[in-house]
Amino acid sequence: MTVFIVLVTCALALCLVRLAVSDARARREAAHATGNTVATVYEAAFLSGGPGRVADTVLCAMHDSGRLGIEGGRVRVVSPVPYDDLERELLARCPSWEESLRRIRADLAGSAPVQEIGDGLMARGLLSSPGRYARRRLVRQLTILLALCLLPPAVIAGTPVLAGVAVAGLVAGLVLGPGRSRLTGPGKIALRDLRRANWFAPLGRHALLAVSGPRALTDHALRTQLTAAARPGATTGGGSGSSSNSAWSGCGGSGGSSCGGGSSCGGGSSSGCGGVAAV
Repeated sequence: MTVFIVLVTCALALCLVRLAVSDARARREAAHATGNTVATVYEAAFLSGGPGRVADTVLCAMHDSGRLGIEGGRVRVVSPVPYDDLERELLARCPSWEESLRRIRADLAGSAPVQEIGDGLMARGLLSSPGRYARRRLVRQLTILLALCLLPPAVIAGTPVLAGVAVAGLVAGLVLGPGRSRLTGPGKIALRDLRRANWFAPLGRHALLAVSGPRALTDHALRTQLTAAARPGATTGGGSGSSSNSAWSGCGGSGGSSCGGGSSCGGGSSSGCGGVAAV
């Protein structure tokens, strides 16, 4: 029992140091973030719901403008006219002009142009890198586990110091480290400001989808199909052609669903997608 307590205490101490250092680093980087504004509908989509939300945005935009038909879980190209690089990427993934909605959504979410949006948000300090986020979560979970393992024997042994270390570890594990969202402090501020400003509303329902998700759509058929395509089994990232940070598979903001959005590029002007004015 003594050996067990010593080993767990040492491991917990190492985790606490690592957790404190990583948290301090995250705070320092957040303080030096280069901007907390969102420049495009696609960035709003990624920040709100991740790469999958960006794919939904592109699909909704092309559907609303009549260039895509979405029915019965299939995507049918009506007019192969792209207004931006992401729409061009989608069309390139429809060689037969009719494909599975689930596959197109997953492939587009994992494509390089979509993944690069996440890279850009990360470079500006709005998102944590996928690898670092995963490591910080692992250390946090390990800290909590070790603290829970140490607390009972410390109490039984009547060792207040070790019990205090266990409690401190438990508190630190709950307070420090990342939550369910990969958004940094500035990223959370950007998302909050984005929703408050409501600049996306006049752009169309694709923009509303970008910020609020498919549930914001009044078209029941389209909402149902996009929701079904996003269910487990329809992966949303890490596909072929992804960038060096291709693990952007579900990052996001509040509620575990953030990092994504929608854009409607419909109606004839390409500015509705890639170059919307900043918040």
